[in-house]
Amino acid sequence: VVPSASRRTQIYPHLFTLEGDRVLLAGPNRGDTAVLDTGTWRWTDIPDIPVERLWGAATLAAFDADEGPRRLRLTGGADTAVTGRADGRTYEIDVTNPRAGWREGPTMAQGRAHLNVVGLPDGSHLAVGGGSGLVNGDLRGGPVFTAELLREGAAAWEEVPGQTVRRTYHSTAWLLPDGRVVSAGDDRDAVVRDLETYSPPYLFAGPRPQVLHAPAAVEYAATFRIATPDAARVGTVVMVTPGSTTHATDMTQRTGRLRILARDADGLVVRAPRAPGGLMPGYQMLMLVDDAGVPSVGRWVRLALPGTPPPGDGDGPARPDAPAPPSAAPLPRPSAARPPGVISPAAPPSGEVASAPGATAAPRLRAVGLQRRGTTTRVLLRSTHAGTVTVTAGRGPRAVAVCRVRVRPMRVATCRLGTRARPLTAVLRARGGTVRLSLPAAAP
Repeated sequence: VVPSASRRTQIYPHLFTLEGDRVLLAGPNRGDTAVLDTGTWRWTDIPDIPVERLWGAATLAAFDADEGPRRLRLTGGADTAVTGRADGRTYEIDVTNPRAGWREGPTMAQGRAHLNVVGLPDGSHLAVGGGSGLVNGDLRGGPVFTAELLREGAAAWEEVPGQTVRRTYHSTAWLLPDGRVVSAGDDRDAVVRDLETYSPPYLFAGPRPQVLHAPAAVEYAATFRIATPDAARVGTVVMVTPGSTTHATDMTQRTGRLRILARDADGLVVRAPRAPGGLMPGYQMLMLVDDAGVPSVGRWVRLALPGTPPPGDGDGPARPDAPAPPSAAPLPRPSAARPPGVISPAAPPSGEVASAPGATAAPRLRAVGLQRRGTTTRVLLRSTHAGTVTVTAGRGPRAVAVCRVRVRPMRVATCRLGTRARPLTAVLRARGGTVRLSLPAAAP
């Protein structure tokens, strides 16, 4: 436990990781607004949300994957302390300058609480489900069936075809790789076990771009090639994090736009995000979006830290939906002058990981927690690389305790030492080098 990071909030707080090792707290209560610096483990308060909006949704707008998130929107909710009725207003904040506070955004046609808002690959947001708030003591209120769409840059929401099943408290919604949206669940009288799918307007706006081949995995800052016959009309390439919703909010939902470096008749050369912060390590849906906003079917691509084992190590499917380029239309082999780090499409795609051009693979080790209970010291560590960490208490021949633990990239590992002795030293041995870290003594 880090005392300086302790903060009392409403249950299911809206927490979003940001660039610079920061975490934004943005609801659900009006005063649940602050930024946590994980370097110092201290909170900085920011202006309150203008109104109470319990049971509302919070979503990040689509962003440049190199620059990270810029804008967060709060949608709907209810003032449970006064009327209990659902609200259709939205409020937005610049997450790069949260002290500037909130401004009101476009208002929905209908107020709704317990709704879900899903980010789409073209940058739009779809609001589905929800209810009228607290009505006669029932927090589910009357169900709202009409869905609403806020196109990127638009000044108003537009109503779109509605649902046939109530979707209020404990409902969920997420984006499918084919561009449709799933809406499911509700527990009004009994748990609702069915689901509905919604096809956004972009699925009726023209032919879809095709992805013939993309790598199964790619490292941060790497350049890689996407085989497509539609390169000329592709406007953006996006990575969309898969859905993970609870209580009206999906805090991992992100749509990051990648940099297109080059294009030819056979495909695109694209650069992965420079670093975590916007898009976190893990599986992403890679989609091409054409000039009309029509997305391709998503391909699962693993976004990896340097030194991460390739797909197939037990941390997920080896090659999720990533067939090799068709032999009938192979891409030409890049010349010797091709940009460094571009994956050759002639190379076998199975388990490939693109390396960042000129990027260092030096591992980094960080202590994220230090606890002492009785005569036991517990050290929490996080590494950028897979490897082994040895923690020693004491110095040289006077070392009185040693703990060894395997670490995985960006996963917290714990070493337990049956002593209070100091100093504490941690040594990481990983592919790419060895890191030595001196740790402060455990707090008394």
